[in-house]
Amino acid sequence: MNKATSNHRLRQIVLILLFLGFTLLVVSRFTNFSNLVQTLSQGRWPWVLAGVLIHVIYFVFYAVLYQRGFATVEVNTRTTLLIPVMFATMFVNAVVPTAGVAGNALFINHIVKRDQSGARGVVGLFLVLLADLGTLVPFLLFGLAQLQKLGDLNAYATLSGAAYVIYIAILIGALVLSAKSPLLLHSILAELRKVVNRIGSLFKRPDLLDGTWASRNTTDLRLGANAIRKHPKQLTLTILWGVFLHIVNLVGLYAFFMAFDQPIGLGGLVAGFSLGIVFFIITVIPQGIGAAEGIMALVYTSIGVPATKAITIALVFRGVNYWLPVLVGLIAMRKAAASPEMAD
Repeated sequence: MNKATSNHRLRQIVLILLFLGFTLLVVSRFTNFSNLVQTLSQGRWPWVLAGVLIHVIYFVFYAVLYQRGFATVEVNTRTTLLIPVMFATMFVNAVVPTAGVAGNALFINHIVKRDQSGARGVVGLFLVLLADLGTLVPFLLFGLAQLQKLGDLNAYATLSGAAYVIYIAILIGALVLSAKSPLLLHSILAELRKVVNRIGSLFKRPDLLDGTWASRNTTDLRLGANAIRKHPKQLTLTILWGVFLHIVNLVGLYAFFMAFDQPIGLGGLVAGFSLGIVFFIITVIPQGIGAAEGIMALVYTSIGVPATKAITIALVFRGVNYWLPVLVGLIAMRKAAASPEMAD
């Protein structure tokens, strides 16, 4: 193992330890370690296993979402081939925090090796992102409305929800603008690149976005807009599948509430679930580590769930929904490295 590989692995280990340390810090705000262990030991394991099984189904269905997104831009691939790539992407995004860029490269590599268009693959990934994050908005609004009804809607929930909706609106707006006025979109992205690089220069990173970033993204978005016009039915199916995925994910979370004998109303369940995803996306902490668990526990305690149960359920859910897939991704990466034919 050369020095570069050794340093890379050391950075990965340090990053994971920081993630775990931050998570433990969040946990300490809600309960102590002995209470957490005691609550975990009292869980009803048939319900825990049911929650795990539901999430296995969820991730298979998530690979279907990728397949549908790629099909919208005329990239043909099979769900079974996308499953290991999806898990490997989750692992890469966890240990190489680059806003998903490093992980998405695995999908593009997978597509190009099958003589498919890499540019269309990029657009397909953008559509999957929109289908996944955009379809959360109705769940988020429903959850916030329920918190308002219960008198538990706080500033952090309102502001984070508003920021998330604005983020989705910007993504959709960029897609629409790419079709209506690509030159204007290119100008906006070029100015945005300058601002980002000025900020990066303060941290000795003046080239965070390269010189082709604006034109490249404008082209990709135009391809996406054209694909939507050509395949509206495929796009509709992709969006409906995104809604269905959130429902499956919610059912998995509900199973964990049952595992710890904790009743929960639909409004409260959806509020904690949706805000957990919001903090996963909008926080500066890579992959929302600690922040997602913390906000979920905070929401659930605000509606009457005991603090220890709230953080336990949040940790179990995130463990199955995030950490376990990351571990599977590590295994997928190692198998691909050991067997080059798996990457072909």
